[in-house]
Amino acid sequence: MHAPALLRQPSRTLVITAAAVPLALAVLADDVRVRRQLQAAAATRHRTRIRPRMATAR
Repeated sequence: MHAPALLRQPSRTLVITAAAVPLALAVLADDVRVRRQLQAAAATRHRTRIRPRMATAR
């Protein structure tokens, strides 16, 4: 009686793993994309920052 339950367990684990791996990869890819966007925005902000003029003695 216990044999069918034992045979079903690995297939259930396989299904859960098969569903979880693509989700984890998507989360990782999204994290990398967001980090690159933030780095690009920071680099653009750094290059285009308006620097205040220094007071000149007259």
